[in-house]
Amino acid sequence: MQIGIKNRFVNNQHAVNRLSKSGQRYLFHTEKRAEELGVPVELALLPFFESEFDPYAQSLYGATGIWQFFPATGREWGLKTNWWYDGKRDVIASTEAALNFLIYLHRKFDNDWLLAIAAYNAGPGESK
Repeated sequence: MQIGIKNRFVNNQHAVNRLSKSGQRYLFHTEKRAEELGVPVELALLPFFESEFDPYAQSLYGATGIWQFFPATGREWGLKTNWWYDGKRDVIASTEAALNFLIYLHRKFDNDWLLAIAAYNAGPGESK
């Protein structure tokens, strides 16, 4: 993972500038909620890597929002979706769900944040 991060950001000022600009709108909230919930504040940066903090980001596999929730995972963590609203794209609601999901994974994997992050990144069904 570090090599990918290095390749993506260290020698690419444009990428850093783009992420700084896109993240400035939401980073305060994600960092504040992480701190309030006792989650390492570094994890508030996960949306940088998941979606570049774009609430309308969508992966090839159907994950959406800044935290890249899949529909079933979003429902499982309380994100509502109907014909005009998608909680996966709601920064406030999806941040709450994502941080609670990370807390759950942290407990599930013997209080290991690295395993929790790996499980989060692996997606549903891969973290069992």
